Amino acid sequence: MNRIILIGNGFDLAHNLRTSYRNFIDDYWDKKNELLQKRYKESEIKSYEDYEDKDIIVRNITWWQTSSFNNNEKKYGYNMFVDRLRQGHVRGNLHFKNHFLKRITENAVINSWVDIENEYYEELKNVLNRLNPYGKDAKLLNRHFNQIKIELEKYLTETLKLKLTNGTEKIIGLEHLIYSKFSFADFTQKGKDNLIDIAYQKILSLKEKDEKQELSMLDTSEETMTLYDNIKTLVSKNTPIIHESLVYSFDTREDFVKLLDKRKDMIDISSLLLPENVLFLNFNYTNTEDKYSINNPINNYFANKTENYKQEFKINQETIHIHSELNNRKNPIIFGYGDELDDDYKQILKKNDNNLLENVKSIKYGETYNYKRLLNFIESDNYQVFIMGHSCGNSDRTLLNTLFEHTNCQSIKIFYHKKVNGQEESDDFSNIYRNVTRNFKNFANLRAKVVDKSNSISFPQLEKNN
Repeated sequence: MNRIILIGNGFDLAHNLRTSYRNFIDDYWDKKNELLQKRYKESEIKSYEDYEDKDIIVRNITWWQTSSFNNNEKKYGYNMFVDRLRQGHVRGNLHFKNHFLKRITENAVINSWVDIENEYYEELKNVLNRLNPYGKDAKLLNRHFNQIKIELEKYLTETLKLKLTNGTEKIIGLEHLIYSKFSFADFTQKGKDNLIDIAYQKILSLKEKDEKQELSMLDTSEETMTLYDNIKTLVSKNTPIIHESLVYSFDTREDFVKLLDKRKDMIDISSLLLPENVLFLNFNYTNTEDKYSINNPINNYFANKTENYKQEFKINQETIHIHSELNNRKNPIIFGYGDELDDDYKQILKKNDNNLLENVKSIKYGETYNYKRLLNFIESDNYQVFIMGHSCGNSDRTLLNTLFEHTNCQSIKIFYHKKVNGQEESDDFSNIYRNVTRNFKNFANLRAKVVDKSNSISFPQLEKNN
């Protein structure tokens, strides 16, 4: 069985990377503020030419000898920018040329990249009814949206360069979760049966080797040796299995299942239940997951470990950047919407206007081999999904529906974000679960596959001072 690590922006935020929408938009307006302050300085002239760029115009600019702007107030980004235009040394009237920038800047409830993509989709649907500043001009909306995309790519590039200079630490214990053994509690009976099949086949593989001395040289941990002794007894042709009362030999899977059922407390097969392949499915434009790659000798979690039959049963690992990469013209970043299950999407298709489809994710997926690689992976074997820092919002609904409702998907486990505020604790498990729900058509499937909260854990975080 395989495992998919579904990586969203929360994965980067857990590593203290400033890659959230709020980080981006605050930085955007902070830079605009710095530019204005440097450009317009005190002089004998009391008025200046308008400031204009591709996104905004500031008209009626004047310089004031004194400023009533309070630097001690905790204001950032846009709020600080407009307050300085009203009360600072450089004053003027702000006008937006980019209507989409205005919409996302002034909407106080926007907190994530999914929100931005949803706002774009709402604007696109409004184009159909001419209910927004774009009228029926999808080209202008796309141009404004693409300007945001360009600014985002610039911001992330600068942020990652700074982080590379300062270094990014690994989260203690995260590797253990990523490459952890499968737990029976995470699966339905079908999934459990599949895990038993895996364990049985691995035992047969060990039986063929039947080399205790070689195994002990590779792995001398107490856990491994105890399990090996159990296996040796199980597969022995010369003696009864475990107990003299069991007269049958360990020749079939049915025998194995009977044995497990009778000797639940004596036989632990968990060490045989490692994933065979681990796929990092990264929705970000960063490479933070590289820190946990077992293909990198420097960061190889198993390099100095002596457990889990690492020699006999190797774990393979790969990464797919499903939304492509920064600063790669041959593989440009994908930023748009991906909810083809929405009823309004049919109306968009009926318009026969390709401009309306410019930022449809599923169409963008066709420009690279990444999506086909994902399909090949999920069709190759059964798998479990770990959700790590992904909100599972509607902007990725088409892809997530394919991933979650596939017959090979046996389990979906949410690693939620826990917040501590004084004596109060809260988490976003319920919110993610609700978002996951929207990615299902078959709700019986949903209830069978999603691991309940009692068997889920919070996603570990780096300390803020690191």
